Amino acid sequence: MDDAYSRSAVGLDERQLSEYYDARYSGDYMEGQPALEVLRVEQLLREAGQARGVLDFGCGRGGWVPLLERTFPGAEIVGVDISATAVEQARASFPRHSFHTFGGDRVPLPDESVDLVFTYHVLEHVLDIDAAVAEIGRVLAPGGRACVIFPCGNAGSLEERIVRRRPDGVDPVSGRFFYEDPSHLRRLTTARTAELFQKEGMTLTRDWHANQLWGAIDWLARVGKPATGELLKDRRALRLAFTVLTPFMQAYALSRPLDRIRSARGPAAKLRWTAALAAKALAFPVGKVVEGLARREWERDRGRPNGSAQYLLFEKR
Repeated sequence: MDDAYSRSAVGLDERQLSEYYDARYSGDYMEGQPALEVLRVEQLLREAGQARGVLDFGCGRGGWVPLLERTFPGAEIVGVDISATAVEQARASFPRHSFHTFGGDRVPLPDESVDLVFTYHVLEHVLDIDAAVAEIGRVLAPGGRACVIFPCGNAGSLEERIVRRRPDGVDPVSGRFFYEDPSHLRRLTTARTAELFQKEGMTLTRDWHANQLWGAIDWLARVGKPATGELLKDRRALRLAFTVLTPFMQAYALSRPLDRIRSARGPAAKLRWTAALAAKALAFPVGKVVEGLARREWERDRGRPNGSAQYLLFEKR
């Protein structure tokens, strides 16, 4: 784990936070998403209806822009992010759209100027969540929708049940789970999130949840030790299970190994990616089963609130 990932964002000011995310976006931070996560996000976006103007609030390097383009053909997309490094990458990748560095004060858009605000795993990072939600409400036109996806503090998920067994498992002020990514500043329940948006004239119309059990197992195994090392430190049986499962899920999740073999420079790199392809093939049955169980859980249980991730749709009155 590099310094940018191990260093906590708690207590940083706006300038320091910008530098923090510049360092992360210089690596592979938020690079790519599993197919199931893309499906979840796409289904929520389609619930929002049509949109001609879209704000990607906390756009990063623009990873969700292709999905936004497919879901809202012809829409004008504006992205904002605290990281200048990420904004530069987004501009280079998607020159048709506009991207701006945003420090948390005022989004560079007029009042009531967009039909949709999309924010993916951002509100757990912002310094002032009340100000962020107020800006989302300001730029959203009446009848417009906000798609809000971020960690959930509701009771009953696998992760929540594990962390509640520790005296220091949940921060009493921020709601953070003790093992979380060090850049997370808070974890809110769905009810608390709805209150914040209601204050700014936005009503919760759809609340879906993921990672009740199998979704969490899928996610934790893909991430591996950065997530499970602390979470399962005192849970010997679970730690052993994830020690066995993680190599399978990480091999299963390898992206485009055939393309990497073809583009490899030198025999050593080609051999390394050939071995990775073989590992992916061996891991395929296990990965397919776990992913299938997580997908079935989403399809069957997304209306149940006991998930550690929330997918929320708000409508502005």
